[in-house]
Amino acid sequence: SKALSGDELIVSANALEPDTPIAYPSIYWGPRWHRTEQWVQGVRVRVFHIDRRPGDVFPTEQILNPIADVAGHAQAIASEAIELAAAVGIAVPPDAAMTIVQGPLRSDIAQFHPTSVSVSDQYLELLRTKRFAKFHDVVLTRAVFDLIGYGHFSGHHDASTDLWLSGALGVALTQLWQRQRELRDEYAGDLLASFTFVPAIDRFLYTGQAAFASAYFRGSEDEMPIRVHPLFFANGLPTGRRIHEKLSDLIADQDLGRFYTRMIADPDRDPIGTLEQVWGHELDWFFDQWLGDYPEVDWAVERVVSEPRSEGGFRTAITVVRNADRPMLEPIQVYVVERGGAEHFLVWNGEAAPGQPLLDQPRVARHRFEITTERRVAVVRIDPRNRVVQTSRIPVGRFNRGNNNDPLFNDRRPAKARFVYSGFGFAVAASEFRQALATRDYGTAFNSLSLLAVFETSLRRDLRESFNFTAFSDRETWVGGGAALNLWFGEKRNRQRRQTRLRLGSSGSWLTQSGLDRRGGLRLTETVGLFHDTRKFGIAPERGYVLGASVSAAQVIRLESGQNDHRTSIDIDVGWAQSFPLAHHHVLATRLDASIVIPIGSDPEFRSLNRVGGLGGLSGFTSNELFGRGLLIAAIEYRHTLIDDLRIPVLSSLWLRSIGGVAFGGVASLSSCDSLRGWFGRDSWYGYYGYGLTANLQIFGVTPQFIRVDVSAPIGRDSTECMGELLPNYIAQRRAERTGEPYDPDAKILLPPVNVNLSFNQPF
Repeated sequence: SKALSGDELIVSANALEPDTPIAYPSIYWGPRWHRTEQWVQGVRVRVFHIDRRPGDVFPTEQILNPIADVAGHAQAIASEAIELAAAVGIAVPPDAAMTIVQGPLRSDIAQFHPTSVSVSDQYLELLRTKRFAKFHDVVLTRAVFDLIGYGHFSGHHDASTDLWLSGALGVALTQLWQRQRELRDEYAGDLLASFTFVPAIDRFLYTGQAAFASAYFRGSEDEMPIRVHPLFFANGLPTGRRIHEKLSDLIADQDLGRFYTRMIADPDRDPIGTLEQVWGHELDWFFDQWLGDYPEVDWAVERVVSEPRSEGGFRTAITVVRNADRPMLEPIQVYVVERGGAEHFLVWNGEAAPGQPLLDQPRVARHRFEITTERRVAVVRIDPRNRVVQTSRIPVGRFNRGNNNDPLFNDRRPAKARFVYSGFGFAVAASEFRQALATRDYGTAFNSLSLLAVFETSLRRDLRESFNFTAFSDRETWVGGGAALNLWFGEKRNRQRRQTRLRLGSSGSWLTQSGLDRRGGLRLTETVGLFHDTRKFGIAPERGYVLGASVSAAQVIRLESGQNDHRTSIDIDVGWAQSFPLAHHHVLATRLDASIVIPIGSDPEFRSLNRVGGLGGLSGFTSNELFGRGLLIAAIEYRHTLIDDLRIPVLSSLWLRSIGGVAFGGVASLSSCDSLRGWFGRDSWYGYYGYGLTANLQIFGVTPQFIRVDVSAPIGRDSTECMGELLPNYIAQRRAERTGEPYDPDAKILLPPVNVNLSFNQPF
């Protein structure tokens, strides 16, 4: 009691079957839980949940209710599981206790343990519809059936056999439960396939950057990136899901059903011998292959050839290739669609050397299908039900872009295109915005807003090249747009990106006349850049670096009649940013950037020079204070989490997960506006410091979102001269020209002592 300091302790040491040997008891401690109990066929079902039950309870809960009825869902699932298990011959003994405990589980939605079921505090925190809630409910149901199956089989065979056998039965009973509940056999890919233009959904489907990702996709494998479960941490055994799914690909449903029926009736039976009896073939090779590590295998559609037939229609030859790291046997299905929509399903049992034992099967094997169709084949796709797990077997060097190393890219002929709204950038220099509104300088108010929308297109799962399209508005631009080709090289840093990128881009922008430059025009920019990025994620990376260099050419073309004051310049940029993990949720981020502007045959403008202040620079200064041809900036941030494990819903689609802090500072050296003179000199240095708050959210409960508010102050603020104008006095002069108000030479009163900035992305 003293050690718990008021926390509650829950110990569950009783298995559902009284004679079952217990691998370990389940022990939970934390703030006091709410309790909901129910007796089902003599079994005491106990649910320990974090939140009070809402007024609307399952199954009649309202979709907009911010708090889900966790206890109601868990009770209903436990009741249905106990009744279904009894119906197939596993009657949980009366007076047994089934314990379900909710807590900060992050690796899975739910986990079974020999004496209890753990369920995540983020259970049901996703888009609140019945069709989406089922993804979480199915995982909890399977954990309950795993618990029931473990109690039924444990102690009857060796420990590893009992583990896969109970897990396989748990998957089979879960599928039966799904049919009983009349749930459709659909997954997130089915529901979201038409919405991949939304960036959160695109990341969800293709990058794997999602909480509980394995719950939302078809497949035969439970992914365990970190094997933290007590029954699995000390071995490489798969869960029963793999064994059941691979058996169902091999054995007819009625035979597999007979196997489970016999094992339920007599748990002491030899499971492998029983399987061989119902199937009629030996299965030693099956368990030799599937009870170890999953083979590294890459499937591909190698060739599709269609030829017209003299009697009408077409004969199509389809060649698929399997490249594995070891001899293996794995059935594969091929989905074929004719023009017009007619469908065909082809199956190869995986035998490249028919009748030969497993070890004599070749690692690389090809199979040729021949099919007769009325029309030409439009689509050929391997594994439409996502039954196999693939690993790229194509060797990819650091700078070899000739091969694609997403193993699923070559599963479809022809490859399908994707077009996605991939990013949104929005930043507000809040102090400058407020001051501009107060003086009715609406041009400056608009200039203090930065907007960016990015669209991307590529072939799906193609890691070789992509195209970006951007639309933007910023301090210098009313509206602008651009396009870029990205050529990707090297190793993958996540499922959707390689590490090295060559970027070829161009843009055009309609320039404002409300900044420091009195003339607008059309600016055209061409850019070539090379970047190497090892960070796994773009939002809140905890480790990795990005190193890059680019060269840009910019031309400003006057659009007014009779104006020929065109400007041309070259901009050379190099940069490096790196994140260093200090501890969990504590990161030190550093940045070093240098830039040089070279005017070509014309004088520079303010808009063509390097800016020190504003978002992306020394944010303690406003963006119109400091300019120069040469710039070096160094910045550092200490990013840390203040409050974690939050579960605050916003409109039932966003969840606030944590609030963090950022302590930051930096220095910069700036040359003059006329040349590189004075760069790194005594009077060229400026600095800033500040603190910010961040909010980390999840949209639909799966993908990360980011908001940041900073307060920063300048160091070394003073008057400077640039292109014959004295700053910051010239800021006041231009404001007076725009508003028609008298010019106030005391310009410093226009500069806020601290700047407040709002952004939806990180500065580096």
